Amino acid sequence: AAQRTRQDLNGYPDDQFHSYVLTPSIMYAHKYFEARTALQMFLVDVNANDNVARNLRGYNYRLNLRGHLFNDVISPFVNFSYGRNDVVDPTNVTRLSPDKYTGIAWGAGVDVNYQRRFGNQNGVGIQYVNNQYKVGDGFLTTNQYLNIGTTYWLTKYLAAGARFALWSFDQKGQNENGERSVL
Repeated sequence: AAQRTRQDLNGYPDDQFHSYVLTPSIMYAHKYFEARTALQMFLVDVNANDNVARNLRGYNYRLNLRGHLFNDVISPFVNFSYGRNDVVDPTNVTRLSPDKYTGIAWGAGVDVNYQRRFGNQNGVGIQYVNNQYKVGDGFLTTNQYLNIGTTYWLTKYLAAGARFALWSFDQKGQNENGERSVL
C-alpha cells in the first residue's frame, strides 16, 4: 500500500488508491459514568485499476470507560483497543502475506479538576498506555507511555500548562530505548 501513496510531490496517494472505512459505535452517558465502544472496519484498494492487486482488510475494536466523580472533579478512565489487518508480502508487494498484523493497546489514568467547584477548569492528570503489536510470529514490540500534565487558566482565554512524558520501546528484549520530555 505504501508504494501507492506519496505518488506526487505533495505526498498524496494517487487517484487509484481507494480506502473505505465503516465505524459503527455505541455511546452511553450517565451522571457518574460513560462508556463508548466502536468497531472500525476498513478495506484499502491500493490500485482500483488493477484486478491483480489484493485488497487490504482489517478492523480495530475500541472500548473507553470514564467515571465522573464528585461532580466531575475526579475523572478516572480506562481505554482498550484490539486491531488486526492484512499485511503486504515484503518479498512480493503484489501479494498479501499469510501473516497478519495484530495490536493490543490499553491505558488508564485520572484527571483531577481541583478548582471545578469554584467554576475554574484548572487541573492535573496522569495517564499510562501500553501498546503491543507484532506481525505473524514475528517479534513482539511494546511501547509504553507515561504522561503527567497540568493546566492553570490565567484568564478566560489564556492558560499555562506543563507536561512531563516518558516513552519506552522494547522489541522482545532485543532493542530497548526511550525518551523523556518536559514541555
